Amino acid sequence: MTNESDEGFDAALELAGSWCRWQKRIFVIASCSQIFSAIHAILAVFLSFTPDHWCHVESLEKESGVLEVDKLNQSSIYYLRNITIPRYGDEWAKCEYYNHSYTSLLNHHHQDQHQQQDLLLSGTNFTHSTNTNNTLTTTASCNSWVYDDSVFTSTLVTEFNLVCDRRWMMATVQASYMSGLLIGSLVMGQLSDRVMPESPRWLASQQREEEAVKILQDIAKTNGRTLPSQQHLIKLVSTSYHKKTRGDYPDDITRAKYNNKRRHWYDGVVECARSQLTLVRTPIMRRRALICFYLWFAAASVYYGLIFSGGNIKADPFLMILISGLVELPSSAIFIHPIKKFGRRAGTCGMFMASALCLFAILAVPEDMTMVNICLVNLGKFFTTPVFQLQYVYTSELFPTTVRNMAVGTCSMVARIGCVITPYILTLLGDVHYALPSTVFAVFAMSAGLLTLLLPETTNALLPETTEEIEAMIK
Repeated sequence: MTNESDEGFDAALELAGSWCRWQKRIFVIASCSQIFSAIHAILAVFLSFTPDHWCHVESLEKESGVLEVDKLNQSSIYYLRNITIPRYGDEWAKCEYYNHSYTSLLNHHHQDQHQQQDLLLSGTNFTHSTNTNNTLTTTASCNSWVYDDSVFTSTLVTEFNLVCDRRWMMATVQASYMSGLLIGSLVMGQLSDRVMPESPRWLASQQREEEAVKILQDIAKTNGRTLPSQQHLIKLVSTSYHKKTRGDYPDDITRAKYNNKRRHWYDGVVECARSQLTLVRTPIMRRRALICFYLWFAAASVYYGLIFSGGNIKADPFLMILISGLVELPSSAIFIHPIKKFGRRAGTCGMFMASALCLFAILAVPEDMTMVNICLVNLGKFFTTPVFQLQYVYTSELFPTTVRNMAVGTCSMVARIGCVITPYILTLLGDVHYALPSTVFAVFAMSAGLLTLLLPETTNALLPETTEEIEAMIK
């Protein structure tokens, strides 16, 4: 099917230069802004780092009279853990300690306070006799903790004791950042129009031909191109659009009144709501919108979930972020040619499924095989990164020009909802089993890959201009 509006506008865009200095400048500006956004997102990995920790037994310090933590060397601090903290298998308890009279414990071994100090500071082991006498049988919950400061001297977790029954608060802190992005995508979207030039294609679809032509002239000037007369350009960008939308305007006078009428502060909100309703008002548009919403939700959840999953697999945070960053560089470039060759739909489905298989494989790997788990997580991210980036292109090609920006923006908002719940998946489910969060993300990715098959292929297809064009397509 020939799309006259695309042919007319694309002809004008080719005259101005479709990928030259102006477009590259916009690309660089937009890309550089993402650097700071990425820094803010990744900082949460370090700010929310949870170090090894155990109960701070204040009664032992008071009874011994000398055991203030800041006065003890590292070996003595760890020795206190040996005599106060229960051990379950290979791990020390993090939220409970032996509820015992430590005065009796100390007197059981030494009568002199000076000898108690020497004993504890030297690290001499005397737990065997106390355990055999069943003197350390009951436990109590922690009120304060001792933190291993060998990696970070301070994090949000250590500052506010966001451990044990307060761990959900740490997830909330991380979710608050993503909530800010969610709100910002709604509020700042209007302000962004004042920073970046508006799409001339969208302006033309809204019968704002003179504004569209002005931008095309700016593009041509920057690109060193010469354009035909303004009247000829207006004819190129407007003729086909008028054919498709002239029913909205009974005559030129009415259309002029519409374009020139005074706009109020709430007009943008009304237009936004109207555009969002357009996404789900008709059957084919509704199906595409709902599927795209889920694809963005899954891509964002898996992408950010894998970045923050280092704590569940006990990975070094610096190594995890280093590998994660190195993985993104080639993954963004390697899949460009396959996507062009096999198409958007096949590429999206294939990368979602490949990521899901990598994450499902973590179930078969023991928790102590940290490097294997790091490799699987980052291999999953290797496939998730390009599929997340591809959503911007694929979604924009699935929706008509009149609501294209709104479709991408709404999908991005839904993606932030996925980001908000991701910290809770990592924290709450990770406490149940280290591989449970990655399994949930694998389910997200696999279901998204299957749903992609319900969408049409858009590679080398003309961009739709109106909802009517999409609804007229073969179901």
